[in-house]
Amino acid sequence: MGRSPGIAHLVPMLLALALGCAAGAPNPAARASDAPPAPSTEVPMAKPMTPHPRRHYVDGASLADTEALLRWLQTSDGRALRLPVAVTFDDDYRLAIQSARVGGIPLKLDDTAMSVALLEQVRAICADGEPGCTVWLEGTWGSVLQGATMPGMGGPDLSGPGAPPASGPIRHPFAVRKVGERIEHAPVFAQIEGPSMDRP
Repeated sequence: MGRSPGIAHLVPMLLALALGCAAGAPNPAARASDAPPAPSTEVPMAKPMTPHPRRHYVDGASLADTEALLRWLQTSDGRALRLPVAVTFDDDYRLAIQSARVGGIPLKLDDTAMSVALLEQVRAICADGEPGCTVWLEGTWGSVLQGATMPGMGGPDLSGPGAPPASGPIRHPFAVRKVGERIEHAPVFAQIEGPSMDRP
């Protein structure tokens, strides 16, 4: 028995239709590979900060001999110093530093290189109601900005680092980089970074 001509005619059409649909349909694998990568939602890890190495200080000049201590400080050649500085405030409100001394040497404290004001840090260390206290101050001998005026902070004045103030003894500039802890017991020596210089 022969095929029905209608069905025989439909078979090629159905095959062509099926092949055409298959050819035109998007390929899921191709779509996944051709599409741009989705943005990552992961938070990139921050690069860890490299900690600054802690300075190592050794005993230097004795605080007992003011003249020898001053000579030693003046020959420190820019090396980092750690000095026990006795600080007093100007009044009960503690809005300014009235005086600062290491041993018998009056200081002009220069906090130009500090991100947080020296007065603010020292005020937080000295207990409320105290006229002042003694703290370790790290820095270098001399001032950061020679000739700059730092009202209320004992900083360098316009007359220069070596000239006497209008009244009172010469105050020697000390550029403070860091405020250390409060000192409860009277120290014997000033300190310097690294191998000790010859003590006077």
